[in-house]
Amino acid sequence: MNAIKSALRDIYETKDLLGFLENEANAPCRKIITPFGAIQLVPAELVIVERILSAYYPAPDTNARDTAKKMMAVCLKEQTPVDWKEVERLARLPAFGVTKELRELKAEVSRELETAD
Repeated sequence: MNAIKSALRDIYETKDLLGFLENEANAPCRKIITPFGAIQLVPAELVIVERILSAYYPAPDTNARDTAKKMMAVCLKEQTPVDWKEVERLARLPAFGVTKELRELKAEVSRELETAD
């Protein structure tokens, strides 16, 4: 329990360091109240697209790619609700431009999930 409190305290204390957050998603940020204050969570759709962008640009990044794949797997298994049409819309935005990468990575993760079952 102390580890959880410590982690929440760390998140709460550093959240203001992030400053203004651009949210291109149609969904608003979610607010969670913790014992240490409120935390704003970015929509999963936006985080997936940002991770895909980071996985490929400005240079390939295996850590960001692995994170994107893990997030997509959780969403494809419907453990976390996600609006895939919104993910596609965000990927098409000029700020991201990762539609091809999204589709390729989603297909890869889908294949991996099928063979894992």
